[in-house]
Amino acid sequence: MQSARRLSRRSRTRSAIRLPVLPHQPRAALALREFTRQVTVYGCRVELSNLEYRLLEHLMLHAGEVVSKTALSQRLYGEENVPEYNAIDTLIARIRRNVAACRSGAG
Repeated sequence: MQSARRLSRRSRTRSAIRLPVLPHQPRAALALREFTRQVTVYGCRVELSNLEYRLLEHLMLHAGEVVSKTALSQRLYGEENVPEYNAIDTLIARIRRNVAACRSGAG
């Protein structure tokens, strides 16, 4: 019973993940909705692949922490699958490009 309550509480708190807001940023600049798997920037929907979404979700859940590329690779690709050397860098670059497109009004 206790684990069911814990899961219920976790699902409520993780339904929308937001990055910490800096003083010069409007509220909810970047929001991730776990159940719909949607990411928005200033209300503009950001189109992400499944891997890009999972990477962003992991980074947002660990905001303020140092996350190694090895940990990210294991999270995204598993223990057996070894991605290309720059796979994480490429995914991060794509996420940044898509977020920037929304911020500039192109999304």
